Amino acid sequence: KEAGEKYTGKTKPDDMRPTIFYKDEEIKKAATFQDIVKDLEIFGLKNELTQVLLNLINNSKDAFVQKNITKKEITIKTYTNTKDDFVYLEYIDNAQGLSKELFDRIYEPYFTTKHQSIGTGLGLFICKIIIENSFKGEIMHENISNGLKFTLKFPKIVWKI
Repeated sequence: KEAGEKYTGKTKPDDMRPTIFYKDEEIKKAATFQDIVKDLEIFGLKNELTQVLLNLINNSKDAFVQKNITKKEITIKTYTNTKDDFVYLEYIDNAQGLSKELFDRIYEPYFTTKHQSIGTGLGLFICKIIIENSFKGEIMHENISNGLKFTLKFPKIVWKI
């Protein structure tokens, strides 16, 4: 490996399961893993993907508190699409989504919906940088009926001989 060369290892989204919910009992109860496809692999560092997911979870936790959500729900699932060569990871919460004023700004550096003593406004900005630069992927979001859905799109590992 050359000096300064970036290491890209194989990461399985399914490997994130034990790492993500290691301490927070309330989030353990709220979170479900659905349709986690085994043996999906993407290029990137496991720690970076863990950082992205932990940031999404922390944002959900804060939104649950801000909006007084008592029945907290987080769903994480993975899938592939037969029409393209990508792996998808969906993260969904039921924290009532984002207002129109905030929707297009969430990836801006230093933009936060929280009080300055709680948030820096860098979390989703860093997530976007990690997904785009380290994984060569894409992060998208949309309001759904009772919450917010993030879709992480990663190039599928294709071995050509």
